[in-house]
Amino acid sequence: RKSLIKSATGEIDLADITNFGRWLSDDANDALLAVCAIIEDGELGLEAFDVLAAKRIESEPAQSILEWVKNYYWEYRRKLVKPVAIISQPQIASDQDYEFAFKKFTPFAKDGSLFRAIVASEDYKLTAMAIKYLGEYTAGEEFIGLLYHPDPDVRLASVVALKGRNELSVLQAIYRAYEREKDEKVREEYRKHHWVTERGKKR
Repeated sequence: RKSLIKSATGEIDLADITNFGRWLSDDANDALLAVCAIIEDGELGLEAFDVLAAKRIESEPAQSILEWVKNYYWEYRRKLVKPVAIISQPQIASDQDYEFAFKKFTPFAKDGSLFRAIVASEDYKLTAMAIKYLGEYTAGEEFIGLLYHPDPDVRLASVVALKGRNELSVLQAIYRAYEREKDEKVREEYRKHHWVTERGKKR
């Protein structure tokens, strides 16, 4: 419990990180994520990240994001400690936190693997944020399925991200999705950004 209190204030040391590594509860995982997000000591942050990565993580989006680091950018993890921790805690991350994190992710996001990992996590808020910040590095095809996503914010963000992508397959997908869209706010974004939706007015 003392280690938990220290993690909340950032007054953490190697012994506390080691203690968290021994715990089997989700509280320990949350504490390690908090340490990674706020600690200023790069070496301790890396140690906390490595301890976290070695543990069994079942909660999303942390599980998907950590697997992404392990599979694609493990050797660069020192640069990813803080941004990974931030987006793995969407329940407490602010819009400013997201902006900071995704800027740090930019050099690692251009292959599309991070975007796909975030979508796979099924965290709706994080997915919408990923579309906003990673959209320009992401192939248009990645957004087509998201036009039918259950969350309207994700659909809306996908509509905006597809602006200016005039490949025939994308335009056809946009038109079909627009025809099926029921949310008027999302439909308005279609009309604002995609000329192809004008076809429906000519019927």
